[in-house]
Amino acid sequence: GAASGGARVSLTPTVADRLNLAASYGAGNFEVPHGEVQEEAGQDQRESLRQGSANGSWQRSWSPALGSQVAGYYRRIASDLRDTPAAVPLFAESTRRHERLGILASLAWQHDRHTVKAGLETAQLALNENFTFAVTDEDDAEEAGISEGAIAYTLDDPFAFNDRVSRTQWSAYLQDSLR
Repeated sequence: GAASGGARVSLTPTVADRLNLAASYGAGNFEVPHGEVQEEAGQDQRESLRQGSANGSWQRSWSPALGSQVAGYYRRIASDLRDTPAAVPLFAESTRRHERLGILASLAWQHDRHTVKAGLETAQLALNENFTFAVTDEDDAEEAGISEGAIAYTLDDPFAFNDRVSRTQWSAYLQDSLR
């Protein structure tokens, strides 16, 4: 099954200010499709997906010629693949997480024929992934066209990947448009 939802609020506390807040969430649980061989073996693979986000912004009109915006955001995406010992010809499990947290700011100014815009953004991005697979039946794996390299990974000695990384990213811009 799947479910999702969200909420948004916009406020105008003064003529010059506008505040926006939003949040959303989504989730899904799925059975992974398989063939006759997997059905006969009793394989029951499941996938779970989750995502959530929240953001807020403040826009301000300082004068008829000057405006600004500041915003922050957070987003998280997660997925899990779970297998059973009855998996044929391949056992696979995976966990993946992706998180992003950031802030951005911009300024716009009009003067004579010029419209000057400037802004910056910084974000922290974190990725985490775990993945394991193993061949459970060599004959079925060969018949399914799985490579010799992959067939070498068994339940006693599976392929396993486990890594994470976190990086800060940033950008800035400055532009002038002439009218």
